[in-house]
Amino acid sequence: MGNLTISRDHDLSRIELNMNGTDEVQIQRNQLRYIVPSRRLLRASGLVRFDESWDPLSSGVTESYDKYSLGKAHSETVGQQRAWCFDMTTTYMQFKSKEKLCIDATRRVLLLRSEHANRWSKFMDYAETGVQRYPQRVSIVREHMAPFEVTDIHVAPASLPAELFEPPGNAIEVETCANQRRAEPKKTPEPVFPARGSADRQNAMVVLDVIVAKDGTVAFAKSLTPDESGFSESAERTVRTGSSSQLPAMAAR
Repeated sequence: MGNLTISRDHDLSRIELNMNGTDEVQIQRNQLRYIVPSRRLLRASGLVRFDESWDPLSSGVTESYDKYSLGKAHSETVGQQRAWCFDMTTTYMQFKSKEKLCIDATRRVLLLRSEHANRWSKFMDYAETGVQRYPQRVSIVREHMAPFEVTDIHVAPASLPAELFEPPGNAIEVETCANQRRAEPKKTPEPVFPARGSADRQNAMVVLDVIVAKDGTVAFAKSLTPDESGFSESAERTVRTGSSSQLPAMAAR
C-alpha cells in the first residue's frame, strides 16, 4: 500500500510516491529531470506521467516534432463495456512505438492502453469534476513487476509554492532534448559467469536500469531482475567498471 501525489504547474512537476515508509521523489523543471538513482519504482512502473495516462494523446504526440498515425477502428468488449479499439503508431525522432487504445463507445473515455501483452493499463469507474473526467481505479501491468492497482484517485486545483519543485539534495540531473538519439556503446564487456550459477548449471537474462551521465560514464546501474545466483550482481559490476567506454549522454533502460 502507498500514496502517489502528482503536482503540476505548467512546465514544473513533482511526483512523490510514499510506500512502506519510504519516499521517492522526481522533479521536472522544463527540460530537466531530477532523479534519485537509488529510487527506481517510479521509473519502472511508469507512474511518472500517471495523471496523463488516460488521455489518448498524453505521450506528447501533439508536439510539432512528433508524428502519429491511427489504425482502423474495430469493436471489442473491455471488461463489460463496448469499446472502439485501434492501434496508434507514434514517431519521435528515429524512435517509433505502437500502442493499442480502446475508447468507451458511449462516453468517449479511455478504457485500455496497451503496448503489448506484458505492459498495459486499464481505466475504470470514471468520475467527473468540472470539465475533467478521470478514472477512480487503474489496473497496471508492467514487465518484471507484480500487477498492481491505483485506487481512490482525486484531481483538484491547488495553489502550489515554488519550493515544492526544488530538487532533492541527492538527485542527479537528467536533461532531455529534441536531438536525442539512441545510446551506442563503444565497448561491450562480457560479465563474469557467477560461480553459483555455474555450479547449479543455470543461465539467466538480466535487465538493468542504467543512467548515463553527460560525460558518458555510468552514473547508476541496478538490476530489475534480482536473483540469488549472482547474475545480477555480475552484470551490475561489469556495467559500472566498464563505464570508461563513452556512451552518448542520456538516460536509458
